[in-house]
Amino acid sequence: MIGFFESEESENAQAYIAAADSQDAINFGIVTSKDVAEGLEATMDSIVLFKSFDDGPVIYSGKYDAESITTFVLTEQLPLVTKFSDEVLTTLCVVVKLCILAMLAIVIFCALIFRLLPRSLEVPSTPTCSVSSTVMVKTMRLSWLDSGR
Repeated sequence: MIGFFESEESENAQAYIAAADSQDAINFGIVTSKDVAEGLEATMDSIVLFKSFDDGPVIYSGKYDAESITTFVLTEQLPLVTKFSDEVLTTLCVVVKLCILAMLAIVIFCALIFRLLPRSLEVPSTPTCSVSSTVMVKTMRLSWLDSGR
């Protein structure tokens, strides 16, 4: 990821630098030379993510603030299609196992909390309202007829 700016002190460059400071795993560079920018077929005051996969370089076209630039780089840094390998499978298995363990911990926690609740906090199984919906509908019909409509 390279930002092309006439000065590192410009507002857009500062937003780019703030985004770079928030990401440790991504390499950011900044170029202030117009000749270097032209050699890389970039324009000044632009951000380009150079990648060797998919369609190659991607030019940033969003708002110049750290959050938007960070979202752009995190979205565009990964290939659209990933080669499936043993390494990818191992990573997926670890993630799935961690998710299953987390869900199991939540279920156990909920079961313990439910068991520890006093019986007086349980929801009654019988309805507390003694008026049935049939009676209410008939009453509404009679009221409508009595109103002279």
